[in-house]
Amino acid sequence: MKCVNCGATIPERWSYCPICGMEVPTRVHTRREHADIREAEQNHLTRKSKPKVQSDALQKQRRRRKARKKRLAKMRRQRRLVICAMLLPIVLLMAFFIHQISYSGQISKGNKALTLSNYEKAEKYFKSATKKNRKRVEAYEGLAKLYVEKKDLESAENVFLSAIAMQPSNTQLYRSAIKFYLETNQPEKVPEVLNDCEYEEVLKELKDYVTPKPEFDLPEGTYHEVQEVALTSKGNKIYYTIDGSNPDIYSQKYEKPILIHKEGKTQIKAISVNKNKISSVIATKTYNIELPIEEAPAVSPSTGQYEEAAQIEIIVPDGYTAYYTMNGKDPSDPSSGASQYEGPISMPKGQTMFSAVLKKNETDKYTPVTKRNYVYKPEE
Repeated sequence: MKCVNCGATIPERWSYCPICGMEVPTRVHTRREHADIREAEQNHLTRKSKPKVQSDALQKQRRRRKARKKRLAKMRRQRRLVICAMLLPIVLLMAFFIHQISYSGQISKGNKALTLSNYEKAEKYFKSATKKNRKRVEAYEGLAKLYVEKKDLESAENVFLSAIAMQPSNTQLYRSAIKFYLETNQPEKVPEVLNDCEYEEVLKELKDYVTPKPEFDLPEGTYHEVQEVALTSKGNKIYYTIDGSNPDIYSQKYEKPILIHKEGKTQIKAISVNKNKISSVIATKTYNIELPIEEAPAVSPSTGQYEEAAQIEIIVPDGYTAYYTMNGKDPSDPSSGASQYEGPISMPKGQTMFSAVLKKNETDKYTPVTKRNYVYKPEE
């Protein structure tokens, strides 16, 4: 049966709704039915209130169990705390010992010794660290710093060069070496260490420090006329020398083609410098200029016997100087005692073996020798 007021289900033989309490209209029950209804109502009320009226003994038993569980949990926590307290010093001691003999520990002790200027101990710790981990750079940097403080830049440099030789693909080693060169004002050595690297990945990572060397538009070789040499390096400044010295940022800055006009060998050395002031390796070209040499000098008069006084003349082209002897010796020989020609020469009496040569100015080149045999016998 459903309650007409709230729609709840009304148990059989109930005279009111157990939810809203509304009385249910019923037919007239017999005395037996009234007794059954009252009994059913009483049983329902008894079942509904039974959980609320538990016995005191059961409640006490549950409280004791709960208290016991709490005591056991507390004892377990205390045992764990005691064990942790006993193990903690051991764990800390082991951690300290492991740290002391580890790579980080050696670095830490090395830096501390270096701070105290105890170089012997610092070197020992840093070298020990390199054996524990050869790939990390802190130990190499520590050793280099140690040698720098001792004013031994060569040993500091060798720390990185030796490590790079063993680990040519370790980018961090190259970075540390570059940092060392820049901090010690040796930027010109950066391209040297990178120039030997054959690993594209390393060069790609360090592209800011890689500067291509200048390009020459004229192949080196021998030329028989004045030459011009143009240098190029995309986006970079160029510095050069022509005296054989190595260029740097204080050398002649390239702004226009270089004119090679002197005879002989001229060596051009050039570097490129990028926006980070990192230079390239030195590019070198040697040019040899050999300008055509004149033929043997023209000398007048010609060979012969003369009875009247005559003047001996040598025709001297521009860019040459004439030398002569009157004893038949080769005037191009430094030991001949040759005289420099400055104008016409009076022919001496008797027989004269006249020899003349031209020397190209600013060079050691001589023309072939012209020889004349004069016999001057004046009339009596």
